[in-house]
Amino acid sequence: MMIITIVLLEVGLRLFGFGTYELPEYSMVSNPNRHLSPDANLGIHLNPGTFAVTINKQLKYTATHLKNGQRTCGEQVAISDESTTLAFYGCSFTYGTGVNDWEVYPHIIQQQFPDLKIENHAVPGYGQAQIILDLEKQMDSKTKPGILILNYLSFHNERNTMNSAYQQKIRTGYAATKKIDRGIASYKCSYSFGAIENGSLKMGSISIQEINSTLPLINYSASMNAFQNLFDESVDTESDEKVTLAMIDRIHEICEEKKMKLVLSYMTHDAITQRLVAHCKSASIPTMDIFVDLNKKGSTNAPYDSHPSAKTHQVYAEKLSTFLRKLSDE
Repeated sequence: MMIITIVLLEVGLRLFGFGTYELPEYSMVSNPNRHLSPDANLGIHLNPGTFAVTINKQLKYTATHLKNGQRTCGEQVAISDESTTLAFYGCSFTYGTGVNDWEVYPHIIQQQFPDLKIENHAVPGYGQAQIILDLEKQMDSKTKPGILILNYLSFHNERNTMNSAYQQKIRTGYAATKKIDRGIASYKCSYSFGAIENGSLKMGSISIQEINSTLPLINYSASMNAFQNLFDESVDTESDEKVTLAMIDRIHEICEEKKMKLVLSYMTHDAITQRLVAHCKSASIPTMDIFVDLNKKGSTNAPYDSHPSAKTHQVYAEKLSTFLRKLSDE
């Protein structure tokens, strides 16, 4: 009877269009190889060098990574010891996936404000968890910026807790990467995340080997793939939000300890973002709205990639310029 039930379930799911697990058609390659590499603590890091990157065999762009793990903001002119260093932190939207070095908004801002020293610390796939670790371990009094602009999008929340839905995205991306570059499987790779324990933020990590664990036979069975999806979608978004707010508070504490000014910029306009903005205002953290509607034609690199286009990066730079002009006048 059990076997008959399983067979009927499998047939029914396939009749309704639910199939087995298949990797999406997506590719990202670079010349030289591996502009991005797995990281033992942060999930991923930027390899130094200048790379010709191609997404889905069509979208081509140049990415230059510095030895200090940042993406270039171009030549800095007339920088003195008294110049204010402004560091951008964020994910692929601030890093500039899909656009050339000179088209990324921190790079544009550097050219517009030569009296400021602009740094782009953003890395694709990062949430606030990786930023906390970077600030705690990497920054000292000699290298700290005067101002830290933390960019936020509401999908960072799932990254910050490494919930089951986000683990499925990592699983898919990692499998696709291994398909292109099998050497990547030999790297040690773990992702940082946070949780609330006894009312306090606790940081942890999960290895790619743990993330890669799935139900058996999802590549062959529609029912097993359906069960895997149900598990991956059973997430507690309220818990994700609490963890993210606690991470913002921790970043604020670090900035105050190191005498850096924290400013939060945001690119999403949903209810989750609005609650975070309200939280920042109650904590006296300045915020900047740099939202651009990515559903409008030309705002992304579609059809080859969904990240903001060069045109959108220009708008981000324009929205930030008012704040920076006030800073330059101080």
